[in-house]
Amino acid sequence: MGYHGGMSTSRPTLNIHVQSVLHNNRSVTVMRLSGTVASDTAADARRALAPVIEDSGDSLVLDLQAVETIDSTGLMLLTDAFARLSKEQRRLVLSTTPDAIVRLLRITGLLKVFTLRPTLDESLTTATG
Repeated sequence: MGYHGGMSTSRPTLNIHVQSVLHNNRSVTVMRLSGTVASDTAADARRALAPVIEDSGDSLVLDLQAVETIDSTGLMLLTDAFARLSKEQRRLVLSTTPDAIVRLLRITGLLKVFTLRPTLDESLTTATG
């Protein structure tokens, strides 16, 4: 990590891994995010998410277990994904969401919007149900 005058100069990172998982004889797209989902990483996330939404079929599971930080830009990214999928009668499931993000969703009123499941298996069951 680089420092300049006591301030960190390193850019936050967001890692994205996409895979297709077979669950209950149906294929589900799982997108795992790790790191920071914020204004500094939102453009990368948006570019990665667009084709995944297009190709995800009936459902998309976002595994947020390794997300360390999310800001209002990251929340907007999630709500945009939800809106795009819902518009086409498709489902977005947030999986293994850290407590800090659940609290943020509750405070912003978004907890009522999203479908959250505590485990990946439960998320896959919801996505294929």
